[in-house]
Amino acid sequence: MHITRRAELVVQTAAIAWAAILVLGGLWLLAFGPTVLPVPGASVLCAAVGLLGAAQFLFMVLVADHLFPHVYPGLRIAGEVGSFVIFVAGLSLAAWFLVRS
Repeated sequence: MHITRRAELVVQTAAIAWAAILVLGGLWLLAFGPTVLPVPGASVLCAAVGLLGAAQFLFMVLVADHLFPHVYPGLRIAGEVGSFVIFVAGLSLAAWFLVRS
């Protein structure tokens, strides 16, 4: 199946918007979450780091891979795996701190 250039631009624009929302959510949690939300501060901070990792992963997979297709594969995979690990670890630790409290 061949994806047209217009459809690719729509997907990339949606991915950029989605990643921006995740970044803004993570930054909001870092700045105001521990004082506003009635959950442990460590849980909020880990969730914020998880959201930032998710935004980075999403942008790398859906936008950067298409804009720069000839990047060295080892570098690309290391960046994507690293940001995915930060995403999963952040949200897992947030859940762990939340359940533990």
